[in-house]
Amino acid sequence: MAYEDDEPEFSLTCYLAQQCAEKSLKALLIYYQIEFLYKHALTYLASLLPEKEQNFLWGDDDLEWLSDWVTEGRYPGDYLDASDEDAKKALEIGERIYRYVLEKVDNL
Repeated sequence: MAYEDDEPEFSLTCYLAQQCAEKSLKALLIYYQIEFLYKHALTYLASLLPEKEQNFLWGDDDLEWLSDWVTEGRYPGDYLDASDEDAKKALEIGERIYRYVLEKVDNL
């Protein structure tokens, strides 16, 4: 986003929320010493967690939806525009996953 732009970059917000969720799940997997392939698919990463933690605070639909933004936000001009509602949803999912992982690591 250029500094002189007046329009918010909702697609970038969605991409960064996806990155937050992805890195959080990978951090938890590393903490548990669970090996994983270097993929961006949040459903794949969540499926590797211990069964009691899978889909605890998120559903597959949320993870799949947020995973789509990894490519949408990475390549400018080659993605759909995100709405304000998309950005809010992405931030809510990303923050929920981040806070969950932070709490788990702090309490382990």
